[in-house]
Amino acid sequence: MTARSRLGDACLNHDPMTAPVVYPHRVVIDRHDTLRGEYRCQCGRKWSCWWDMRAAGWTAEDVEGAA
Repeated sequence: MTARSRLGDACLNHDPMTAPVVYPHRVVIDRHDTLRGEYRCQCGRKWSCWWDMRAAGWTAEDVEGAA
């Protein structure tokens, strides 16, 4: 079994070399096996990022538990 990814993403308001890793405050199943993570950086920027659920090692139960 693949370890479940924490779905970290970098905030684009920062220098790429020092950008903080931001983890989603909300994860939902968008379509079929696609996850949509909703992010908020401490600098105020908000964005969404899409992930393949299987490649990230997530299950529907993981999504329910992330709420």
